[in-house]
Amino acid sequence: MYSYTGFTRDISLSFEVYPQSRVEMKSMYQKLNYLASTTTPDYEGGYMKGNITRLTIGSYLYRVPGVITNLSYEIPAESPWEIAFDEPEGGDSKDMLETPKHFKVNLSFTPLHNFVPQLSTGNDTNALITPDATTKQTNHYLEDNAIADSLKTATDAYKKFSKTTEPQN
Repeated sequence: MYSYTGFTRDISLSFEVYPQSRVEMKSMYQKLNYLASTTTPDYEGGYMKGNITRLTIGSYLYRVPGVITNLSYEIPAESPWEIAFDEPEGGDSKDMLETPKHFKVNLSFTPLHNFVPQLSTGNDTNALITPDATTKQTNHYLEDNAIADSLKTATDAYKKFSKTTEPQN
């Protein structure tokens, strides 16, 4: 028999970003920089602390709390670049940078579940996929007779969890 010393679940995902115009370039870079900053610590009282992120991927995961444990950006060789022509042509690109227009983003995410993960019995009241109970969506992947119990249990757990994770003023 195997004895657990702990439980960890990692979710890996990849996506690609392409700005469709020069206007979208600034917004894309701001969002990529913000995403990268979530992997760095915050400092409080001289100590480092991690950043809790809530991940949403369609209806598969909805605002699942956790930590981004790995993040990488790849610039494909075939990516077009913003070339920022300004001189000697006298163009209007002085506010643009020479930057790639296509990124492949890979990240790993470790969820911090707000319920006790356990082996599925077929009549589960919690699921390792969501929708989150706070959305009041029905999770059709759970047994019909378990949905009401699941929503109540998850809602109670979410309320308790959010009280402990929300910043205090």
